[in-house]
Amino acid sequence: MSAMGIFNLVRFQLAICLGKCAAVFSQMFGRGGGTAVSGLVATFIEPNVHRQISNILSREVIFVTGTNGKTGTSSLISQILRSKGNFVLSNSSGSNMARGVVSAYISSLGIGGILKRRRKKMASVFEVDEAVLPSLSSQMDPKIEVFLNLSRDQLDRYGEIDNIAASWAQSLSSHSGLTPDVLVVNADDPKLYSLVDFGRKNSIQTITFGLGDPSVASDDVFDLYERDFCSCGSDIRYEVKYVGQSGSWSCSECDIERPDPDVLAAKVTLESNRSILKIKLAGQAEALDLTVHQQGLYSVYNVLAAISAAWGYGIHPADSIQAIESASGVFGRQEEFLVVNAKAKVWLAKNPQGLNEVLRTLTETTELPLNLLLVLNDGIQDGKDVSWIYDANFEILEGKYKFLACSGSRSHNLSLRCLIAGLDVVKSDSDIMGMLDFSLDRTPHMETLNIVTTYTGMIEIRENLANRTGVLPYWK
Repeated sequence: MSAMGIFNLVRFQLAICLGKCAAVFSQMFGRGGGTAVSGLVATFIEPNVHRQISNILSREVIFVTGTNGKTGTSSLISQILRSKGNFVLSNSSGSNMARGVVSAYISSLGIGGILKRRRKKMASVFEVDEAVLPSLSSQMDPKIEVFLNLSRDQLDRYGEIDNIAASWAQSLSSHSGLTPDVLVVNADDPKLYSLVDFGRKNSIQTITFGLGDPSVASDDVFDLYERDFCSCGSDIRYEVKYVGQSGSWSCSECDIERPDPDVLAAKVTLESNRSILKIKLAGQAEALDLTVHQQGLYSVYNVLAAISAAWGYGIHPADSIQAIESASGVFGRQEEFLVVNAKAKVWLAKNPQGLNEVLRTLTETTELPLNLLLVLNDGIQDGKDVSWIYDANFEILEGKYKFLACSGSRSHNLSLRCLIAGLDVVKSDSDIMGMLDFSLDRTPHMETLNIVTTYTGMIEIRENLANRTGVLPYWK
């Protein structure tokens, strides 16, 4: 090995070692799980750390990206792969920036920096932030890339979603031949059509997924009045819309239309605490039955994406069903805690489309009237611009709650939005823990307090509830 090669190896090992120490200290001093700081330290010492990690992982890497559903989908893919005997490396805590991928690798290391994979085949499943995907893909060359959806989210950081869509398409065409082996794409989202088109024109295995049951279509006026446009500039027309701009669509002028999904939820029954699916696969007559132990259509889309990704990895959808039906939940995403004599259920909502689906799920599949605590923060991870709450359908809650309380650093903005929607707010205060106690005290015996919160509020609330109930921290 050359002197430069030895120097690079030593620098890489030093970066990993100091990153590991940073994670340990972060946990020791109660500063979180070290799910970001270890990656920050390692990347500072070795800027090419992602490329070196990719070489170690031998390209058995799956990337999952999109505005909503990254953590849930990544978790399902990981559990499917583990059910087939794989050791799976993932950033399961949801730290999805470039540093989070490095931190996930570091956390998987045992004593002496040895990967804890033993004799198992190793795979890696990383959820990746939408804006980070192009640069990270060029460094790590994933085998499979999963694209869930694309809607407005943190405009102060991302800009308009057309810019993100263009960057995704550009990243696929500019990698000097380093394209993924498999593309998994939501066929129902017209913003993602260019990815399907690119994959098929370049002979990349492209697996599409979508819904095919008009009985669960959205009747939300916020969805119905939203206009979407084709790349040719013409209006997108819809037979039905399911979530946001996802549905059965076609261009009003050119011949572009929704691709026929390879993995289709032909029948969807939404119930309290579960969804029952009948799944049809392209080219196969027999349908597959599947029960998902989560609520709402986003959970259905996550399941379809996970089945599709596992299929691209070589696992037939029939073999994925058992793993999905026994899958554990994801922290802070419909996670439920029993606190004294009441239950607390945490729902993450960080953008208009996500919040609309949460509110729709709560009002259509949950016992009414609701006990509600809404939390709005404006941290970096939430997005500094909170004007997005005016694009969400709070009006759907009218007449469907026992009490409604607001909290978070922007509780005043949130309570104003509720008042504009004609909702009575029983109390509003920025003290999240105080409002959590207040809301739990008001929740009747053995009923559920539904907590709808942005990301940093979810982390704080989840940590408090976990401490009360003896649940493990989110990084374990």
